[in-house]
Amino acid sequence: MRPENFFQIDGEDGIARELAPGLTARVFAGDQETVSILRLVPGAQGSRYAHPQEHWGSCIEGSATRHQGSDRMAVAKGDF
Repeated sequence: MRPENFFQIDGEDGIARELAPGLTARVFAGDQETVSILRLVPGAQGSRYAHPQEHWGSCIEGSATRHQGSDRMAVAKGDF
């Protein structure tokens, strides 16, 4: 049996959300932090959003283009 708040990245835990066609997330909310695991199919596009909380991301596999303000940056496996 797994301890509480211990998850598997490919598991079925968390809150499943579809953010856009081809862009899904599993959200894991704690008392003071939230972790979201996003999956994108090739060619998927999300919409821009903003929030006041600090936000970190890590690319585990593949590549994408990140838009932040007026900046665009290539993101590849291993970037965070």
